[in-house]
Parts: sequence; C-alpha cells; structure tokens
Amino acid sequence: MKKILLVVGLAFAVMTASAQLYVGGALGFASEGAEKDKDGKKNGWGESAFGILPEIGYSLSDKFDVGVTLGFGMENSNFWADDEKQGALRTTRFGIEPYVRYTFCEFGKFSLLGRAGFGFGLESDKMFDDEGKEIDGSKSSATTLGFTITPMVLYSLSDKVCLYTTLNFAGLGFESTTNKDNDGNKTNSQSNFGVGINTNNAFTTGAIQVGFVYVF
Repeated sequence: MKKILLVVGLAFAVMTASAQLYVGGALGFASEGAEKDKDGKKNGWGESAFGILPEIGYSLSDKFDVGVTLGFGMENSNFWADDEKQGALRTTRFGIEPYVRYTFCEFGKFSLLGRAGFGFGLESDKMFDDEGKEIDGSKSSATTLGFTITPMVLYSLSDKVCLYTTLNFAGLGFESTTNKDNDGNKTNSQSNFGVGINTNNAFTTGAIQVGFVYVF
C-alpha cells in the first residue's frame, strides 16, 4: 500500500536575554488510503493521523538543550469492502517525553543534532460500525514506556529563523507496551527494540517531521 504523508511542523521559541529558555511545538498529519482493486473499488484499511507536540526547553550551552514534550494525537482507520465502509477504529493518544538534545557538528548554516528522549504514553481505542455507532465492549487501552535516540538536521535561515527535520525512521529506540481490555484487565504486553520503532505514536506522526523555530 502506498502511503501519502504530509507532515507540517510549527515551532515557536521565546528566549531570555541569554537565549536559555524556549517554548515551541510541532503539528503533524499523515494519511494512507485503502487499496483499490482492478475495478477501482476500495478494499482494506485507510488511515489518517493528526498530532500536536508542544514543548518547553532550556539551553544549558551552545551544544546542550534539555526540555520536555507533550504529545496529543488522534488516528482514524476505516475498513472498506467493495467501496463500502464497513467500520472504523479510532485511536486517541497522550504522552509526555523529557529529552536532551546535543549539537554534534555544524557545516555553515547546517547543524547535525541528536535527540534522546524517555517517553510515557497512553492510548485508547474504540471501534465503530458502518453507521458510526460505537460497538459495545470494543474499547481497549495501552500504556507505553519508551526511549529513543533520533537524528535531527537544522538549517539556519537567519539569526532568528531555523528550519529543522526530525528523522524518526532513523531513530534507535526501545519501547514496552501493556494492553488492557474494555474492563481494564491486562491482556498482553510486548517489548520492541530497533531502528524506527513506532513512527506513529503520541510523539511522532510519520517517519519524518519538518518544522521551523523563530527566536524573539
């Protein structure tokens, strides 16, 4: 299935006179359409996701930053059969992730950074029928603890404006997830370790996030 991905990041920074304190955020959107058969009819899952990531941080030096990100996200997955919608799965996410960020090197206006974060996330799922009514007993939830190290590329347009790209697909991470059913009983748990761990969660909407920073 081909994925159509659009990620728009918005970040704003307010600095003290010593350029130490900053606040910001990112906004992301991702979409993946259901496959079509030879007759052009939709069959399978189609998905869309939206996320917003406000953050606050403190620059310890020209190289080190520390901060915390809050993640809010929603995902809607629709199932299609012969071009007719059969049902939907809707997911809401919330998370908090303290992080440290280090600037490894600079090449003119470009900078290469590494971002290490430890996140805690909550996720809630609900299923709906073809008429949009919630299916009784379909609610489930999950809690996730995770650690990621992610590369970032920053480009300085001026002393006040910078563009950046977060390469989520290249991040090295570990996560542990516990799932619960409609009654809050634990159903299973799982752990994952590797590159590009879960690029669609409370903190990442898609494999790449792009944004900008403005310094007042």
